[in-house]
Amino acid sequence: MRKGLTVDSLLVLDSLKGGAVVAGSGGLSRPVNSATVVDMPDPGNWANENEAVIMTDYPFRSDPATLLSAIQSLINQNAAVLCLKTSKNFEIPAIVLDLCDRENFTLIKLPLSAIFSNIIYEITYTLLRNKTDYFKQLQLYTEKLIEALQQPGAIVEKLTRIEQIIGHKIVFVHKGCGLYFTDFTRIYLEQFSERGVQLIRSRIYREMEKLLRKKKTAEDMPDEAFQELQPDSLEFIIQGQEKNVKLILLPVTKLDEDAYSIAVIEDAPLEWSKISALKRVSRILSLEYQNLTEIRRLQKKYEDQFIINCLSGKYESGADISFAAQAHDLYLPADKTYWVIVVNCFKHSDHIQCSSFALEEMNKETNPLEERWVCTTYAGKLTIILFHEPAELPPDGILDNLKGQLSIALNTDNFRMCVADAGTISDIPEMYQQALTIAEISRICDIRKSLIQEKDLGALPILYPFRKSRTADRYINRFLTPLVQYDENQRSQLCQTLYAYLKNNSNVKQTAEALFTHYNTITYRLERIEKILGFSIRSGEAQFNLRLAFELERLSGNPSKDG
Repeated sequence: MRKGLTVDSLLVLDSLKGGAVVAGSGGLSRPVNSATVVDMPDPGNWANENEAVIMTDYPFRSDPATLLSAIQSLINQNAAVLCLKTSKNFEIPAIVLDLCDRENFTLIKLPLSAIFSNIIYEITYTLLRNKTDYFKQLQLYTEKLIEALQQPGAIVEKLTRIEQIIGHKIVFVHKGCGLYFTDFTRIYLEQFSERGVQLIRSRIYREMEKLLRKKKTAEDMPDEAFQELQPDSLEFIIQGQEKNVKLILLPVTKLDEDAYSIAVIEDAPLEWSKISALKRVSRILSLEYQNLTEIRRLQKKYEDQFIINCLSGKYESGADISFAAQAHDLYLPADKTYWVIVVNCFKHSDHIQCSSFALEEMNKETNPLEERWVCTTYAGKLTIILFHEPAELPPDGILDNLKGQLSIALNTDNFRMCVADAGTISDIPEMYQQALTIAEISRICDIRKSLIQEKDLGALPILYPFRKSRTADRYINRFLTPLVQYDENQRSQLCQTLYAYLKNNSNVKQTAEALFTHYNTITYRLERIEKILGFSIRSGEAQFNLRLAFELERLSGNPSKDG
């Protein structure tokens, strides 16, 4: 990963003065790693990859057309360029020039005054000088990066120091636990789409898998024939809505069962000595992160226990909670308004995949919630305690802001936030039970809203404690089961019709429109319902009982075919 001598830079050497490109200008950017003189008609057998081949026209004077096969052999060998010194009467065939142009293989015609030994010396000297300069810079930046990593601080602080040294934005990747980057880099990434960070995270994970598979293949096949499989950096482009971002993923470091890497954002010309130095210290950064993570994990263990004690009512007063929070380096003031929020997935079979550290890395640049919430995973659910600063945002704005940041941290929108009514710090245990009830009701009834409060559930929270009682079963059997059985036997839609009728305030016309069904058909179905149930469904009392039966049926976990 280093830019050095290229074909176009050969032309500025004193030993090649007077040389001219006669074909293959598309290959001028090809790197040149060495130079050799060949005086054979098959130079491809003597040349190496990215090598400048220097020849006279002597092998081809009797038949200039044989130059075609010679150049083809160099192309097959991936040689960098052919520098050809020709006699006055030698003309390069047009078919040769066409081949060079087509394959982007540069052909340089040397002047008669060119001295091969001088060309070889100058190219070799230039390469050695470039390598010397490169390794000096590499050592300098490596020492600076190691010094920066040895300074104390969180992972983001270390990334900030690294970016200042190398002059490029970087993303540190812990596969499965998320991305880490500075606020400056975050702002840059989020311009690519509304969910730019998630898009980039998913792509980086895929590219890491490619490098890991490549590494595994190389380890399983140590033969020299497979040395090209040895994994190195990987360049890729992520397409945004308005612009693209080019990243270079450095080699993956495996520590225990975890995989780490660094992605460099190529938004400016790269200095390869800096990138190579970063590759050198990437393992050190991974070890530093692992050590910091272990320390943070131990701290989080005690914080989690404190939060669980808050939720389960282990503290006698709000002042006790506030004091205990300070002992864990948390800020939960006693004089603020609080919410308790339980987060779960739309589908019961799914689980919220989150890391405490990923949640801690939520957007801080535009985050009015910073240091105003704590979270833990308790009883298999992500639970958040959040307090409200009225001067910042209205309550709805606070919750919407949290929802947006959770979707970034969890990398999904497939979740619901079940929010208890606002209260004081002393009300946290009661609010937690309310949020749990909202979460369970929304799961049972499959309510697919991203933000749910008790006011959104109607009578369901009142009926929830009775959902499994015999009284509820008898109520459902009396008012709903006859219709369910009839629908099953006759393949009819009486339950659906009745539910729509009640939902549309007993208006037959609106019910017909809602079900896309003829008015007379709805009238007939309602008469059939009354006959099956044995009572009129027109009275307020009858409709109350039927609504109640439908709600109890929803809470039973086995909803009828009304949907």
